[in-house]
Amino acid sequence: MSIIRSAIFISYSHKDKVWLERLKIHLKPLERDFQIEVWEDTRIQPGARWKKEIMSMLQRTKVAILMISPDFLASDFIAAVELPFLLKAAENDGALVLPILLSWSLFMNYEELSQFQAVNSTPLVMQQIGEQDAVFVRVAETILSSGIPKRKAANLITPDDQNVSQGSNTSFLISDILDSTLKEHNIDSTDFMTYVKQEFNSHIILYHMDYESLLVPLKNGFYCVVSKLGNTVTIEHASNEIPHKSIHEALVKLNSAYFAAYSLPFRRDHTLLLRDSEYKKSYNAINNLFLLLHEYYMSFIASGRRADEHVRNMHILKGICAYNMLKADHLYHREAMESNIGEVAISFDLVISSIHKVLLDHPKNSSKNC
Repeated sequence: MSIIRSAIFISYSHKDKVWLERLKIHLKPLERDFQIEVWEDTRIQPGARWKKEIMSMLQRTKVAILMISPDFLASDFIAAVELPFLLKAAENDGALVLPILLSWSLFMNYEELSQFQAVNSTPLVMQQIGEQDAVFVRVAETILSSGIPKRKAANLITPDDQNVSQGSNTSFLISDILDSTLKEHNIDSTDFMTYVKQEFNSHIILYHMDYESLLVPLKNGFYCVVSKLGNTVTIEHASNEIPHKSIHEALVKLNSAYFAAYSLPFRRDHTLLLRDSEYKKSYNAINNLFLLLHEYYMSFIASGRRADEHVRNMHILKGICAYNMLKADHLYHREAMESNIGEVAISFDLVISSIHKVLLDHPKNSSKNC
């Protein structure tokens, strides 16, 4: 009886784990909506017979993703165990092999590997974050084109997070999320917006003398504009309905993005250049952040988790904002104005910090103190 191949096997060096986490974010929609399982060795449960489990998954591999780096090529386990099975699956059963070049290596000197066309010709370490995401998207699109079937509606995978109430077929407007959060803490919405605008503007003036800001509440969200020397730096936000999600899944997936994206602007001069008309295009950062903030804060209250854990995850939320802005960089033409994207990310960071402070500084029945 032949084994049904329905797995995406990611072969990587543990020293390249940050790239693995970035890739998994892009593959998550495939695993949720299609009949395929994304697998790498972090899924091995403690106490499991790890080698046997790896061998089992290798036999079920339909798509093999090779994350090529000097550390990958130096791994004796990859060379002796994983690669022989994957190459055999490609030769005998037509398994798809997709090398991703992470950094410069001797990849082209290994005929058994270089026979497979790499997804990218320029290693990821030499690319900007938007270009890196484009490579990961290309991987996902190639997998989709290999003919994997969609899941039936009854079998769709949903997040399993008992700390967050599930609303599988529910969607909310931003106004619903904001109103329910304020109502939970008996905070007057007018006072809330006044406080947030004051915090936002005072921080902008304090840290960025050349910046001006506008933060206006809308029925379904926020209209945010940050300008520098009269030139618009960032966004207009206009939200439609957004799906209910599990905060746990989002935080886990974006944990690595926090370190990769939030620190990037401060390590090199990474600029965002916008045309005057393009500030009207939303990055969806505010949508996502309000949804995540609402869900996490509700689960935090329900589960009684410690405050330091809450603060840690608030920092991750700040990272999400910077990450979204960095991803958007490659979508826009580079003309008209120049601004350090790290400073722009800080501006949005301050919006979220203000919201966080409001929620923590306003216990129930204290809205009159806003």
